[in-house]
Amino acid sequence: TEKTRAELEEKRRSYWRQVVAAAEVGMQRILRGKDEEIESMNRRNSALEEKVRALLVEGQVWRNLAQANEATVVALRRDLELLLLSNANADGNNNAKAPSSLEEGQGDNGECCSYGEAADKDAAAKSGCDGGGGVGEVEADEQKGRRRRVMGCKVCGTREVSVLVLPCRHLCLCSECDGRSEKCPLCFSPKTATVQVYMS
Repeated sequence: TEKTRAELEEKRRSYWRQVVAAAEVGMQRILRGKDEEIESMNRRNSALEEKVRALLVEGQVWRNLAQANEATVVALRRDLELLLLSNANADGNNNAKAPSSLEEGQGDNGECCSYGEAADKDAAAKSGCDGGGGVGEVEADEQKGRRRRVMGCKVCGTREVSVLVLPCRHLCLCSECDGRSEKCPLCFSPKTATVQVYMS
């Protein structure tokens, strides 16, 4: 009986050792799975963090580009206003010089005065206006022509420029020709981007 008791005790111990070993194997398998999940989550988090950093850098680049473009547009608009003001001043000076030159050429006798009046009438007749308004209309047309040459689209030549070409920063396209042009019509450099300019 003592021998039988010892055998049963040994079998019981062997059984529990097997149970514990099986439990350890199962637990290790579960732990390995959890470790793999944690490692996968860490890799995913690292990738997301890297993407966030890249997006932040890209956002800063676009902000800097927008600020640079805004400064360029402001500078170009100021230069354009100065150019238009210079043209207007030049037209005003030409208009102011014309009467003085006529007065100097009239003289004191009635013959010169009558000659000047006849010349004025001939000029009015050629312009098609009896009141002498043809000269102003011609000057206005010339001013419009100069503005069209300065402000006209360098592709179609009919619409005013409203698109700034980058990176060359030439204000030389209208909105319709922007979609059809792949290069700047002034320097022929490839376009990388364009900015719509709203002229006041």
